[in-house]
Amino acid sequence: MKLPESVKIGIHTYTIRAGVKMDGWGHIAHGDKVITIDESLVDTEKAITLLEEIGHACFEMSGISRLKVMPDNWQDVCLGSLCDTLLHTMRNNPEITEYLLKAGVG
Repeated sequence: MKLPESVKIGIHTYTIRAGVKMDGWGHIAHGDKVITIDESLVDTEKAITLLEEIGHACFEMSGISRLKVMPDNWQDVCLGSLCDTLLHTMRNNPEITEYLLKAGVG
């Protein structure tokens, strides 16, 4: 499945692109507003990785990423653990996903 071209996170729009021979499955460049996903991944891995990179952007925008009370890799540990389960939960419960996307909108 083709990756989306961009994602709006808060007030920022990030370009999404495929990359090769990366150190890890994905990378986010906050200053450039670019998310890169390893193109060699299977679709489920790409989706999980994109969700994780979106999570990194949310941490950055909320200011949580600037907390110095945690180890350097705490975001990767948290998001890596959470995103796999979250994505599968959303896929296995389409009615919940629809509710979450539509509740309180318009």
